[in-house]
Amino acid sequence: MTAIATCDNSAIVSKLAEAVRAGRWEEAENALAAFTGELPAEAMLPAAEVHLKGLRFAEAVAQFDRIPSLDIHGRLSRNVARNFLTLQRHRPADYDRLIKAPLGDRYRLVPVTGNRLTIADCKDPARPILMTPGGDPVAAVHQTIAKLAERMKDGSAIGLAGIGDGFVLGTLARITPKLFMDMQQCIHLIEPDPSLILCCFRLHDLSGPNGPIEQPRFQWHIGADWAERYRKALHDDLMLPQPTAVVQQSRDRETIGALMQSVSDLLRQRELKLKAENEARYAAWSIERLTLPRDGSKERPPRVLLLTSRFTTVLQYAIRGVAGGFQSLGFQTHVLIEPSPHHQISRLTMRDAVARFQPDLVFQIDHLRHEHDDTFPSQLPFACWIQDHLATLTDAKVGRQLGPRDFVLTFASPLFIDTYRYPARQCIDMPMMLTSPRTAPPELIGDAPDLVYVSNVSHDPSRLEESMLNRASAKTREIVSLASKRMIAHYDAGRSMPSRHEVRELISAVCADQGVGSLPPDEARQVVEILWNPLNISLYRQQALAWVADAATKLGLSLGIYGRGWEANPRFAPFARGVVEHGEPLARLTRSAKVNLNLEPYTCFTHQRLLDGLVADGFFLIRRHPGDTLLQELVNFLEDHCDASIQTVEQARRNVAPALRSKLDDMLRRALCVTFEEEADPVRQARCWQRAGVLIRQDAALPHLDEVSFDDAASCRTLLRRFIDDASARRAISVAQRHAIEHRMSFAAGMRLVIERIADLLRSKGIEVAKPVNMEAA
Repeated sequence: MTAIATCDNSAIVSKLAEAVRAGRWEEAENALAAFTGELPAEAMLPAAEVHLKGLRFAEAVAQFDRIPSLDIHGRLSRNVARNFLTLQRHRPADYDRLIKAPLGDRYRLVPVTGNRLTIADCKDPARPILMTPGGDPVAAVHQTIAKLAERMKDGSAIGLAGIGDGFVLGTLARITPKLFMDMQQCIHLIEPDPSLILCCFRLHDLSGPNGPIEQPRFQWHIGADWAERYRKALHDDLMLPQPTAVVQQSRDRETIGALMQSVSDLLRQRELKLKAENEARYAAWSIERLTLPRDGSKERPPRVLLLTSRFTTVLQYAIRGVAGGFQSLGFQTHVLIEPSPHHQISRLTMRDAVARFQPDLVFQIDHLRHEHDDTFPSQLPFACWIQDHLATLTDAKVGRQLGPRDFVLTFASPLFIDTYRYPARQCIDMPMMLTSPRTAPPELIGDAPDLVYVSNVSHDPSRLEESMLNRASAKTREIVSLASKRMIAHYDAGRSMPSRHEVRELISAVCADQGVGSLPPDEARQVVEILWNPLNISLYRQQALAWVADAATKLGLSLGIYGRGWEANPRFAPFARGVVEHGEPLARLTRSAKVNLNLEPYTCFTHQRLLDGLVADGFFLIRRHPGDTLLQELVNFLEDHCDASIQTVEQARRNVAPALRSKLDDMLRRALCVTFEEEADPVRQARCWQRAGVLIRQDAALPHLDEVSFDDAASCRTLLRRFIDDASARRAISVAQRHAIEHRMSFAAGMRLVIERIADLLRSKGIEVAKPVNMEAA
């Protein structure tokens, strides 16, 4: 039977090959169907061609891929099969459009420099025109990419006016620029002539994850109706960025350029129309629209528009917590965030969101209204919650741009009022961080490390000097260089700098040694920030992390360090575990570890990961920071010996009993480490945290804090021995701390404080200092 089948198959092979060569496709289909058993090698190529002709692209690709060595014609056919299969799966509408397009003979493949093929436009057969400028595809692509270098660096969208010879399209898909986080560059392909695309499908393999067909960041506007498709895409998806640079590869470039410009003009007109409508709508806005819904009597619940970006490590998750807090109070919320890595939020996007959602408050973290120009009507309240002291926020010119309906939520209002000239009326005292109650079931990870630390501060401190010097001015560069070396030596000697106060003292010492005296305040402040982040925060965290790593090794415990870049840090690479996703994956990891670590150079209960980790039922050991207890100690003293009118150091010294002044002075001296400026007022800072609800008299912000805090390698090792095998002790402490955080520092409590304070301010002509708020009661 085998011999007969082989004989029959041999005859069929000849018949199949002859039918394919002659283009008798029905006969070829019948011959292919007549095969029994496995196809012989000599039948594979004609069989693949039959599948391709029959539009069975998956079968064609599988058959082509089985052939060990393809000639040029086989490779071109395989390109077609792969491209159409990918198009069919990822862009079905474009597949339907192209599969029906006739493959004429206007475009042909021709050889050029370097034994390569390109495309020639043979509309006039006597005078074919190469689609590759200069006839050298490699040189032409290099020139084009060089011209696009700046646009590729900043991630701006690019338009390809015509597919050309396809080389630029394929190259842009393969050499994706390294942008911030997972941001991707959007590419718009415009090609009116389907037959040219079909020719490119022969010349190039554009399939796969590195090709422009599969990648969602490539927008395909093809066919005779491309202009309408382009207009509709940008009209319907306002986060789809318009091209800021256009590569002209079409012989009909003037028509394409004019139509692209007309779409830009339409979008600009739409933005102006939305601006006028929004301004008119909010001209009569009333504060009553923002008041808390209490009994369901309001016809329309108040609405909050929350702005954020997917290109953030923490803020996008924090803003969702804010949204949840507002929702728990009966508000409607809309979070404006890019839906994919290639989308971008523009002024048109935001104006449209205002028009559609009609919010009563705009809320954003770390960004003020003026950064959006005139996008938001002046009558619409805008709240900025400052969590990071960015350069765009720490500037006196910024403070002068705040209007009567701009509100700044901060845990450091004295700093922003005194140093950066923010209007006191517009500053609302808030915790630095808040957290959401646990909602997911307490699932665990079976193979979690014993000890877990999560941070993206993975820099090798010894390699940071160059980046710091680039941030310094010419006058301060030498000071920064000398201070950074002295700071590293300070840590190498086993000491640390837990606050900006110690960094300021270091800078003063360096200036004295150099004989330059003290720096002007603005320059001194700049140098402090350059040395603080990322150098000092890296040194501080990694010093404690080294204690933990050494202890883990000696005690036989597993340590997992999660976050970006740890695998490149020579000291901690053995413990690197990659990135853990925020939300439930991080929560599950946190409660699965026996011990989580908080090692930050901040008061611990102002750190988001600690708050979220406690709410997730995690147990933490904490590097002791002076601020963990100092402000609480100061608040207790003020409540015991001063009335609520005492808001400053001067007032406290003047009113406290003489016998207590030395105690107060000692406390104030130690409390300098929790202030941000050299001349800052610790009493004002303590009162600020009281109003924010973070500190309450004789009620520790975090129960059992002293029991889980360590100062050095020895105490770290002692605590690990104490708790690593005592699950009941860990559980008792974590439950008590979680309850304290949920009652005092939840998003619901924080947003209630914000709304009530904004409402009071909008009803009044000016209130300088708010009354203390008990957030637990809220």
